[in-house]
Amino acid sequence: MSNIRVRFPPSPTGFLHLGTARTAIFNWLFARKEKGVFVLRIEDTDPTRSKKEYETAIMEDLLWMGLKWDEGPDIGGSYAPYRQSERFAIYQEYAQALLKENKAYECFCSADYLEKEREEALVRGAIPRYNRRCRELSNAERVGLMEKGIVPAIRIKTPLQGEIIVEDIIRGNLTFAYQDLDDFIIQRSDKTPTYNFAVVIDDYLMKITHVIRGEDHLHGNTPRQIVVYQELGWNTPYFGHLPMVLGKDKSKLSKRHGAMGVHEYREMGYLPQSITNYLALLGWSAGDERELFDLEELIRVFDLSRVGKSPAIFDDEKLRWVNHYHISNLNEKEIFDISLPYLIRTDYQVDKNDNRLRKLISSIKSSLHRLEELPARIRFYFKSPELFSISPSEREVLDGVRKDVSLWKEDFSFDEANNFLNDLSQKLGLPKKGYLPLIRKTLTGEEKGVELNIIISSLGRDKVLERLDAILTNHEKQ
Repeated sequence: MSNIRVRFPPSPTGFLHLGTARTAIFNWLFARKEKGVFVLRIEDTDPTRSKKEYETAIMEDLLWMGLKWDEGPDIGGSYAPYRQSERFAIYQEYAQALLKENKAYECFCSADYLEKEREEALVRGAIPRYNRRCRELSNAERVGLMEKGIVPAIRIKTPLQGEIIVEDIIRGNLTFAYQDLDDFIIQRSDKTPTYNFAVVIDDYLMKITHVIRGEDHLHGNTPRQIVVYQELGWNTPYFGHLPMVLGKDKSKLSKRHGAMGVHEYREMGYLPQSITNYLALLGWSAGDERELFDLEELIRVFDLSRVGKSPAIFDDEKLRWVNHYHISNLNEKEIFDISLPYLIRTDYQVDKNDNRLRKLISSIKSSLHRLEELPARIRFYFKSPELFSISPSEREVLDGVRKDVSLWKEDFSFDEANNFLNDLSQKLGLPKKGYLPLIRKTLTGEEKGVELNIIISSLGRDKVLERLDAILTNHEKQ
């Protein structure tokens, strides 16, 4: 095993979104390709928004996608705990160390003062930055403010001159000027850590070697985190910033582009291999024309150097296409087992040992783009159609069909049903369009759908006779 260690650190303030899941798959693929370690860390420092149900849902979605972690809050590891809310004492220790070394200072500025300062900067057309008002307070001034009951936050002392160079493994070297940063807060007055402080402590103590995350972290977070690394005297990990995922209109990806949480895609009947396959295509290519992979193939071909710099465009139609491919490649048992929940939640009475149903589902899998489409597609199998009126000539056709069906064995293949339908033309003296639509409507109540030979074979002799008799009996009563 290599010494490569990556992490996926979701905040449990909502469900796992598609764009965030893309970050997880890239980290996981990199770790697996390099035989490294994939760490799951829960960043739950916001007690008002973090919820256990979201943490559970995120973990379930990751496991559903096949992204099993090597260390995490549920299984532990050498660098536990893996929830930030359980690590506050650690952050406070390092904040105090920076204070003692004069690399950080206490800030007594009120929220109202900071907001007023921000508004004035905006009026001037300047970027709002803290004016370092408390950076050089004397001990007497500090004591006086504390005696007034003001509880300070802690800010880091950002160097006033020079620049930061980020060696980004995806984007190349990037430069940031210290003068564009302020002395940002590392510990709030309630002693909770800020994101840019806690994440550095965790990444260092957990020996994270590569920080692979979205481009949205690049300007706001990465240079500030490097300041923390420098002030603590630690080496930085390798950084790699993934391209943003945008909608077709080039705006930030959202539900209006069709993008939803992973759990919603699960509900709709997208396969885990479809989601991981499609996510891998958002900003990465295998270097050839291939676009369809299972998870093991992705591990073999994944190369971080093939991640692009340009934004990736989310295309829900392409996701449907990828899902259609993976559904079509399921074997009979796989498609049956994975379809059962969608049938059961539709209130269909499903027999798990029903071989006809198993063959029916397998026979139409290549027409599905999402598993949620299946119940409506095979409704005829569970529900008898509504009765409708037929003409005398239509009765003659159905009488002829019934006569032949009554001679069948109970079970017959799709091919046998197809031969029967073809032979009816000569027996009835009609072209196919003169009887096939009528038979379909009689058996399903629909004008189109699953191929008629598959319908007949799936229903079997007795159900076909039952539905023919229902229409013929209804005609007699009129």
